[in-house]
Amino acid sequence: MKNTKLLTIKIVVFLLLFLTIPNMIYAQNKEEKIVYIIDFSDSNNKKFLVSKNKNHFIFRTFNKKKKEVQTCKWEVKLNDNQTRKLIVEIKKILENNKYTSDNYLFNIKQREDKMKLIFKNSSCSSEHKLYYLQKDCNRVFMMKMKRIEFEELIQSLEIKKEDI
Repeated sequence: MKNTKLLTIKIVVFLLLFLTIPNMIYAQNKEEKIVYIIDFSDSNNKKFLVSKNKNHFIFRTFNKKKKEVQTCKWEVKLNDNQTRKLIVEIKKILENNKYTSDNYLFNIKQREDKMKLIFKNSSCSSEHKLYYLQKDCNRVFMMKMKRIEFEELIQSLEIKKEDI
């Protein structure tokens, strides 16, 4: 009788551990810390958020909801090397007004005091259509920001990269 109770307790504890440990590991990998955020403003009709989890920097944006505009959402994950490449390219553009960056990950252009960052191979994750008979929204992840906002983004990315 005692052996069966003891065996039952051992099985219950084993099952409990077997079921909870993978969830705890998954939750730790999923945990994100916000690195940088720009909210809607007069010059910026998108919300831009950068967060960091254990393995990636996650860049997200979505546009302001309006009657005449569909709400789109984008998300791009960059590992540390890709993020370092983005930082270097943004710094080069900030130093040289005529420099533009175009590679397999992103494209950065500038005009006057504004810069445009386009993540390649990104698409809207909202399930909507812009035109009749269109399969899905085909807009890409694009952020237009002032030079000073890009400087703030770089500072935030560098600080968070050193912390983690």
